[in-house]
Amino acid sequence: MIVKPSSLSDNELIEAIRRDSGRQGKDSKDAVSIIISRYMKLVLKRAHAYSDNCSDLEDLTQEGLLALCNAIESFSCENGAKFSSFADTCVTNRIRTAAAAIAKHKENDISVIADENDIADADSSPENICLEKENDSSIRRKVESVLAPMEVKVFELYFDGRSYREIADILGISEKSVDNAVFRIRKKLKMLLGGK
Repeated sequence: MIVKPSSLSDNELIEAIRRDSGRQGKDSKDAVSIIISRYMKLVLKRAHAYSDNCSDLEDLTQEGLLALCNAIESFSCENGAKFSSFADTCVTNRIRTAAAAIAKHKENDISVIADENDIADADSSPENICLEKENDSSIRRKVESVLAPMEVKVFELYFDGRSYREIADILGISEKSVDNAVFRIRKKLKMLLGGK
């Protein structure tokens, strides 16, 4: 009997990747893709929790994906730990660190602006608010440009934490259609964020 990679647990997929280490065969790539698709929602959720705007969200999502890839490479199944806990810790720590670096960079930029223009609160100036709104709508347009209209609806509901069942009920489609849409969305967003 042939076992589908998608039916394997995270730890079994990690073991399959280790067995295939160095060969970079199709099985290993499939296993990595499955793990990334399983944890994409976690990455987006953590990135959203630490982002102030869509520009930060994109950067933090990339950091989260890098952390997830590093977690896949460094996780050891030997001590009986669960990959899900390890991945959550790695992703959260990397995103938190990146968010702190972004905030520090913004503080430095705001200090320079305040010094140059003698502005007490540069972050809430009308110019900055307009620029931030432009960035938010620019990112949204980028995402919407690669997604079909139904995929945009699924993405928004999925990002709000809705289950496949809830999304299917709201949109009047089958759970399988939701699953297929989420798969396509992940693939398209990965390409948009510079993944392969």
